[in-house]
Amino acid sequence: EMMTVLVIIGIITAVTLPYFFSFYAGQELKTSARIVTSVLRTAKSYAAAQNIDYQVDFNIPQNNKLNMTIYKEPAHTQVGKTEKLQLSSSVIFSTTFTSDKVTFTPQGTSNGGAVTIKNTGKSKKIDINVSSVTGRVKIGDIESY
Repeated sequence: EMMTVLVIIGIITAVTLPYFFSFYAGQELKTSARIVTSVLRTAKSYAAAQNIDYQVDFNIPQNNKLNMTIYKEPAHTQVGKTEKLQLSSSVIFSTTFTSDKVTFTPQGTSNGGAVTIKNTGKSKKIDINVSSVTGRVKIGDIESY
């Protein structure tokens, strides 16, 4: 009887393990997207509240850590601390912003573009779009690529 129970547990584990890893990869993408979106929305609200341009600078140094810094323009003065996001080795980050920088104006506009976070191990990605007309920051759905 004990052997039968162990076999059943082994089969259930073997069947559910791939789903767990897929779920985990999706959660990692969603969490990363929420952090990036939070930084972008903070800069947008600073620009509107203080009536001055704010810029978010995306920087990926070695060891797959994404650094996001908010700057007050035009003096390029850093505001707050740099937000650091540790990406796993299978996650790739890219932007379509000029020089990996997005600027929000007091009128609510931005230079527009997108941030893409991909999990190469699971062939999934999520996009964060920034509208050039309204400066709206929106997280897309997780997609396969």
